[in-house]
Amino acid sequence: MNLLSPFSLAVIAIVGLSVLGLPVAYAMIGGSILYLFLAGLDMGTAAEQLLNGMFTSYLLLAIPLFVLAAEFMNTGSIMDRLLKFCNALVGRFRGGLAQVNVLQSIIFASMSGSALADAAASGKLMQSLMTRDGKYTPAYAAALTTVSSVIGPILPPSIPLVLYALVSDASVGYLFLAGVVPGVFIGVVQMAL
Repeated sequence: MNLLSPFSLAVIAIVGLSVLGLPVAYAMIGGSILYLFLAGLDMGTAAEQLLNGMFTSYLLLAIPLFVLAAEFMNTGSIMDRLLKFCNALVGRFRGGLAQVNVLQSIIFASMSGSALADAAASGKLMQSLMTRDGKYTPAYAAALTTVSSVIGPILPPSIPLVLYALVSDASVGYLFLAGVVPGVFIGVVQMAL
């Protein structure tokens, strides 16, 4: 292998830029542009490929929009309203705050599609509510919040289901329908426990 070939120099540039701390995506773009320059190809090819990739993948656009929606819900008063609604529904039953924790995870999962967004949005608030006045131990509150946030990737709109649909050419609608029953069942079982 010739170390001075355009491909080798592009790979060396990608590795070098990544080691210097540039994000891998930018390093790959820089290495690709260097390859096009050294190979004598049209430089506009890189921009054309980037734009074609963004325009043809509508499914991937759903992921940042799910995260953005979860962030809007977290910064506004939606989370407080959601907790008040869940408390009105199941707060009066035995283990009320634990029931509220699971129910708000089910509802928030159907809005965000991410377990991390669910845990980040409600985790700290539910932790403080559950451990106040010694009602629950901190370990139980953390474990329940973590376990109930796992419902997020199962209930639609689910980010992993969108990625699976993109890779496998499966129907997003059918995958979302397939996630409803298991997601609700997991929530009901958690509430029963």
